[in-house]
Amino acid sequence: MKIQPSHFSLFLCQRLRFMQKMARNWLSWLSHRISGKAIGLIAVSAILLVFGDTSVSMLGHGLYLLIEVLEQALEDILEAVFGLSKRQSQIVLFWTGLPSMAYLSLYLLRKLCFAARTRWDAIMDSARAVWINDAWIQVVVMLGGLGTVFYLIT
Repeated sequence: MKIQPSHFSLFLCQRLRFMQKMARNWLSWLSHRISGKAIGLIAVSAILLVFGDTSVSMLGHGLYLLIEVLEQALEDILEAVFGLSKRQSQIVLFWTGLPSMAYLSLYLLRKLCFAARTRWDAIMDSARAVWINDAWIQVVVMLGGLGTVFYLIT
């Protein structure tokens, strides 16, 4: 006895095929209009916006695991090559890793500040012409900044 699919399941299959076709067409159209780098940036931004709490947490855990694996491998190398004990190799790695991480953090922070300052200057240069003519935009920006300060205080 052959089982006949219900009308509802046929309808769902048709809708699913239609949605797949529409998504494929939309992505094809989008890829011709925007570069792949911009699409990736939009996708990452959307994922972080929607799943930010879990994405950042998972990224932190992954980074932690990467550092732990690297640290364990370096400890084994120090123990094997220089004949250090486990405790001595941990101390050596800590005191070489601490200044290295501090320097790397400051270097990346400096780069980030420079990029943010450059981007902010470009935005302000393009917005100055509008701000000079429209005083209400200045009021909106000042109230937004004041609201941000109050939010940070509370």
